[in-house]
Amino acid sequence: LLGPDAVISDQTNSPVDSFSSDIAASQCIYTDKKYDQATPAESHKQASLTVRSPRSDTGRQANQSVFEAGSLPAGAQKVAGYGDAAFWNAEFGQLNILKSSEWYVLDYGSLVPSSRSQGDTEKFADILKGSL
Repeated sequence: LLGPDAVISDQTNSPVDSFSSDIAASQCIYTDKKYDQATPAESHKQASLTVRSPRSDTGRQANQSVFEAGSLPAGAQKVAGYGDAAFWNAEFGQLNILKSSEWYVLDYGSLVPSSRSQGDTEKFADILKGSL
């Protein structure tokens, strides 16, 4: 999706960089080209995946509770066809997927979250679908 010049972002972390006794979180970010502050953010694209893995029953319940009716973020819309539950959060330009108590957050498109589209992000999700 990002083309032949895609590079891993220095904001990518390893699973041990962000965890608690209940949830381990890791994030992988790629951009279409090396970031250049002289180029407007709108001209860059990124693909990122954040995974929140439960380490306990409390973490599992915390992940699941976000996807329950009445708990979705304001303005979020349910999305069918991904995992056990999914929703699109237009404010952050993110597709959130719950599968087997793992919470996946996918971003694809402009570095400006409000410029990302649900359709483009679902194309990214479709590529990863077999791995989630």
